[in-house]
Amino acid sequence: IQYTIIPMTPILPDYIADIPGQDVTLDGVEYYFSASDGRFFVTLPERNAPLNPLSFTVVDTERPVIEHEQIIKAPVKSSPEIIAKVTDVVGVKRVRLFYKVLPDRSFTEIDMVVDSVSDEYSANIPALDELGTVAYYIKAWDLADNFRLSPSKGDAQPYNIAFVDTESPTVAHTEIADGQEAGNPITIGATVLDNMVVDSVVLDRKSTRLNS
Repeated sequence: IQYTIIPMTPILPDYIADIPGQDVTLDGVEYYFSASDGRFFVTLPERNAPLNPLSFTVVDTERPVIEHEQIIKAPVKSSPEIIAKVTDVVGVKRVRLFYKVLPDRSFTEIDMVVDSVSDEYSANIPALDELGTVAYYIKAWDLADNFRLSPSKGDAQPYNIAFVDTESPTVAHTEIADGQEAGNPITIGATVLDNMVVDSVVLDRKSTRLNS
């Protein structure tokens, strides 16, 4: 049995010592005292102190802490990454992302993946191929199954992401060569592409008068 020795500070006739917070876990804490006057040595409990120590149980009533910056807009056909920093005094058990495309009623639930260095959890919301809104919220549990929601009302008042069109159509055209015959109709074409749907394409034309 391995114990950590903590020297105690005298506040006569008492002596005190602090057990570090990181050692106060849900496993509970075992401890005993030893004292000496230079000639005699005693322990408390008196017999077999290391094998028969004093102890106390530990409970966790604190909920995890979630730090998250809401995503308000995302381009159509993109898959926005949801990132949240989640911490807890005892330890984080799991973090999940809930999302739905409005006006759907049911949320889809997926696990968020942790970066152990930064304590950041992340997951991606699938892309929308058209304009729309996705509602989402985050739920985190600690090792004692305390949980916290972000935002605080969860599915009752979730965050909303508006999927918007941020790309203009592209137009490609091979110019008509000079010297076309007067009076003959000319067919003019262009390739028009867009990340969504092309709404309309219009050709504007006018006659060009040459200076004599």
